[in-house]
Amino acid sequence: MKNLLLFFLSLPLAAFAQIGPPCTPEVVLSYDAAGNRIQRKEICDENPPQNRLENPQAALLVYPNPHDGRFSVRITNDIDVQIWLYDRQGRLILSAGLPPEGLKIDLSAHPAGVYYLRVKGRDFEAAQAVVKQ
Repeated sequence: MKNLLLFFLSLPLAAFAQIGPPCTPEVVLSYDAAGNRIQRKEICDENPPQNRLENPQAALLVYPNPHDGRFSVRITNDIDVQIWLYDRQGRLILSAGLPPEGLKIDLSAHPAGVYYLRVKGRDFEAAQAVVKQ
């Protein structure tokens, strides 16, 4: 009986114990030529870069948002930046390098809805939803 009591008392401590550093997985999706998702992979980087900004949204400027089909993207503190724009189904709409002066994006040929912007630089990584009205 004593062993059983000790077992139940130790459960809450074991539940809150953390083994190793926390990891936030990055989800990578793969699509076939027809746009169907064929694979979903979660990648966990156990050694993330130490110079990643604590508040990456502060340096990412997307305006206006929501927009009528045209919007601008600018990064305030990084160079050598790549951007990707995806629709709601995860299909890649745009992949481009982001010059220091920013980039104007035209989605007037695409339907209204929510698009997802992913931005990655040398010391910067962020994602933001962009709404076309």
